[in-house]
Amino acid sequence: VPRSGAAGPSPLPRLVVLADDFDALVAPALGSPGRPAAGSVVRALEAVARDGGRLGVHLVATSARPDRTEDTELARGARLRIVLDAPVLPPSPDEPAPGRGRLGHPDGRVTPFQGGRVTGRIPRTATLRPTVVPLEWERMGDPPTRRPVRELGNGPTDLALLASALERAARSVNAERLPALVPFPA
Repeated sequence: VPRSGAAGPSPLPRLVVLADDFDALVAPALGSPGRPAAGSVVRALEAVARDGGRLGVHLVATSARPDRTEDTELARGARLRIVLDAPVLPPSPDEPAPGRGRLGHPDGRVTPFQGGRVTGRIPRTATLRPTVVPLEWERMGDPPTRRPVRELGNGPTDLALLASALERAARSVNAERLPALVPFPA
């Protein structure tokens, strides 16, 4: 929601819709036998891309086959494009490292970047170990009982480590704390 007369960056989106493998929805052609629902899904995604920005809803669509999606309304209306570089096998010192990519801006500029992957609980700290419990006849066939995973005290997650590193970095440069999102106007 744009703030009238406010200086600074626009507020973060309130909702991001992620459509993975968008190319699978558009090829083979919409309306082909066995794909009647794909057309309505694509139209809904196009509506999010077209009208969602003013409502704080943004769309991220991925495609492993851009040749299948380049003629779609989503591709034509995309403001930013991210291309991840596929690693060359075997890698050489002159080739980009895994996670490298390029961000294409609407004005044609290209910004190279190094991406990373944030996952869940670090395997060596996971506590989903089987537990011995009495088995009642009524529970025969249930999945094995496991110890509950407590978020605190069982080791960090990659996300927790990343958040902690970002917090330390912000404190080291005396970064200003951002206010919470403003509520929607009534």
